[in-house]
Amino acid sequence: MKRSGAAWFLFPAWVCYVISFFLPVLGGMGLGGSSSMNGAQCALFCGQVLIDPPTDTNFVGWAYYGFFTIANLLMVVSPLLWVYSLRKQKPMTWLRITTIALVFYVLSVDLIYRGDQDSFYSGYFLWVSSFMLLAAGVDVNARQIKGAATALRVGIA
Repeated sequence: MKRSGAAWFLFPAWVCYVISFFLPVLGGMGLGGSSSMNGAQCALFCGQVLIDPPTDTNFVGWAYYGFFTIANLLMVVSPLLWVYSLRKQKPMTWLRITTIALVFYVLSVDLIYRGDQDSFYSGYFLWVSSFMLLAAGVDVNARQIKGAATALRVGIA
């Protein structure tokens, strides 16, 4: 069975995403006395902020960290969404737009904490790479589905 072009991006995206949970991501940023956090600890922190926000957190801080949980959830369900789009032969434009927006969103962490040169570790860059690969895979998948639909409509296939 021939692997679709999207799979060349999506499978590495999911592997990078899983590995990033075990690698150090952040350090030296006032993280409760710990010198660094791995990806799983960061995901739990962001999930905790979303579910039970600290009383001293404003809405912007709550939304900023909480949306990382939503980004992580989208990555977790993306294999199911990909299979669904293949079965239904629908490009899922909303997913395409969302994944591209998420790439910029996860990159925003680097822009906000740019002053701390030692604060980002390999897990963060692998995590960001996983979202870039996901966006590329979703885009390729949408283009393939649209191309197949056009070919059927024209009578090429």
